[in-house]
Amino acid sequence: MSRFILPLLFLSACDLSGEFLFAGAVDGVPGVLIVEAPEGGTLHTPALIEDYQGVRDNTIYFEVGPTGTASLGGATVDFVGTGGKVCVWVDPELVTWNQAIREGLDPFLRPFAYPDNVFDDGDIELTGGRSVFYTGSPGIEMGDFVLRYDDDLGNPVPVPFTECQPAGPEAVSAEHSGRAMPEFCEFESTDIGVSYTVALTTWSTPLDDDRLSVGVILSQGDCADLLDFADDELGFAPGTPEPQNIECVIRGEGIEPSGDAGPWYGADAVADLSWENSVLFEDTFCGASGVERLDLFCENEAAGLIGETDESIEAMDEDELEQRAEDQNCAWQNLEDGERCFCGDPRDTPQQGAG
Repeated sequence: MSRFILPLLFLSACDLSGEFLFAGAVDGVPGVLIVEAPEGGTLHTPALIEDYQGVRDNTIYFEVGPTGTASLGGATVDFVGTGGKVCVWVDPELVTWNQAIREGLDPFLRPFAYPDNVFDDGDIELTGGRSVFYTGSPGIEMGDFVLRYDDDLGNPVPVPFTECQPAGPEAVSAEHSGRAMPEFCEFESTDIGVSYTVALTTWSTPLDDDRLSVGVILSQGDCADLLDFADDELGFAPGTPEPQNIECVIRGEGIEPSGDAGPWYGADAVADLSWENSVLFEDTFCGASGVERLDLFCENEAAGLIGETDESIEAMDEDELEQRAEDQNCAWQNLEDGERCFCGDPRDTPQQGAG
């Protein structure tokens, strides 16, 4: 009888799902979410947006978290076809750059030159197609728009029905853009009355709290229109879009954790929910042109004074000010366009080939 025990022990030891390697579920934050429409139900109507105020009014905000298993989480947004083109624009918290101050590994690429706390960044991947071809179970399990069948020889054959997927690296928003990078895609044409699904798959949640807040827009027409509205409103020069322009289309997506996970409809609905420091950063980053726009932000961040008023700073003695700066672990570095602060450990910067 004992000769059967050892094989059984080996069998049980190999029966591992790997789920212990993944983050646990967060109370009150769904791992897989169906984003309801403002008027109720699940079918959204793509908005007709004509200016930047329309962008703000029609941004939908929500939070998603880990599934607590090895399965990917995310959210689905369903909408009814308009008979024309539909743009989907999504922006996960917080900013597009991953490395903050360090120059890029490729000298021909734009160096990273802005402060960033990588622990509050997340990532969402965007795809879309007709709801009838969606392979996931909304609210339960994420899927895609690829149907599979076996041919007469038993070979698996994938048949893609994806209609909305970010363009390749030569375009503004690269396919599967990096952490915290906004993504957008266009349904080139939609049929009136037909249901379409947008799958927003969670690739990573922020390391600080595993709550990923997201802003998403469904609009009629071209995605380039949303970028133009932001450029006009914020005073950016027209032309080849830069990360700054793309990041500033949707603002306020850094939601402070609370007992609610949304969705919230319109920027005004999250005005009191957006993290104060992220709002200050966006206002600084999106509010003016030129490298000097972040100088004061850098100074306050390096001094540990972000969010403090002039009155509260004046009330601090020198010992407290020195301690705040020391706690920040910030360093100043000289770049071609001036000094920049980096808060964090520069050794944490990804190296070439790192994933």
